[in-house]
Amino acid sequence: MGSGSKKAPSFAEIVASTKAAPSTDPAPLRVGHQTNGTFVDRDGHVYSLVEDSIDGARAQAAAADGATIVWDPCGCGGACGFQWIDGTAARRLGSVTPKIADTKRRQGSVGLWQSDKGTTLLLLEDAVSWGNEIG
Repeated sequence: MGSGSKKAPSFAEIVASTKAAPSTDPAPLRVGHQTNGTFVDRDGHVYSLVEDSIDGARAQAAAADGATIVWDPCGCGGACGFQWIDGTAARRLGSVTPKIADTKRRQGSVGLWQSDKGTTLLLLEDAVSWGNEIG
């Protein structure tokens, strides 16, 4: 080969030159807790935590005002899935005060979350019973 000829690229160099540039698009949101501390519902609405534990009377009032109600029955953070209470079942909960257990073995909680659009979500975790719908 003369001094003017070029060496052919190696296979590794060819592969490296064809790699796609990293995407600048944000990753799609999954339902549930996000790494940034927010919570995303089934419709993609993003909620921020207002209070991690409210009492039954405030939960009932929020339900009566139309809050989205989500139950994490075992308190695992949603790994086993969430139960979504909506429609007629959710409206019924606005007329009943939930029971939130706080025992040695189980601790229930109702977290109050709010979206930037002003909608409210109640996240019920573990030992919560509420009407005939939950618990």
